[in-house]
Amino acid sequence: MAIEMSWENGDVESELYWRRLRRVPHADTPRQVFLTRGQAKHLIACCRPDLARLVQGALYSGCRVSELARLKVRDVGGHVFGIYVAPMKSYRGRYVILPNEGMTFFLDQVETLDDEDLVFRMASGRSWSGCHKHLFKEAVRRAGLPESFVFHGLRHTYASQLVQAGTPLAMIAKQLGHSNTDTVSRTYGHLCCDGLENEISRRFAPLQKSRKDIRLQRLRNTLQNKAEPNWSWPRKKRSSASGEIVGMLRGREEQLR
Repeated sequence: MAIEMSWENGDVESELYWRRLRRVPHADTPRQVFLTRGQAKHLIACCRPDLARLVQGALYSGCRVSELARLKVRDVGGHVFGIYVAPMKSYRGRYVILPNEGMTFFLDQVETLDDEDLVFRMASGRSWSGCHKHLFKEAVRRAGLPESFVFHGLRHTYASQLVQAGTPLAMIAKQLGHSNTDTVSRTYGHLCCDGLENEISRRFAPLQKSRKDIRLQRLRNTLQNKAEPNWSWPRKKRSSASGEIVGMLRGREEQLR
């Protein structure tokens, strides 16, 4: 990717260099550690209250901890029956559709907050910025879960639960914001948010006892635009590199500066 960018930026005179490269076979190790619903509930019970809310947010949305830490009140229920995950350095912004239970949970978190407030904060009022690691590790230990289970495993748990329930992979990829989202969107572009919302709500296994929430229907009635945002950067100009590679390249660029 670095050689390709060098040619695109005019640092080398020919594209022959990167065309001669051969990709190394990608050896993915199947994910085997994910939580059952009983384990997820037990883990939540073993967390202190502020961490428990962060864990629930991840289980309801499949979001990364960095995405949840940056989530603002205005991103909850703004355009879809769910949340908007703002763009980060290596990831594009996306909408995440929530099940009824998840929507109620997020609405509960923001009910007394202002639009620009963070949805999730530590009990001390500080934002979650890497502070979750030792707290989560301790909760995992108390819950009797494998020591190798980290916060990102909640994202895998979310995806695994949907896969086992038979949710189409295109929908799951869209929810998680995977790098192949563009391909999925071109192939399954006929899938709209209404269908996705029904699918997620129907297949999501509850974490808590369900309760009727009149705010859910009110929110559905007020949603005007369920279309995804228009990105200013042309699709053909978007890099095919993964988030990790882009992050490494940007870090190197800052060092050179």
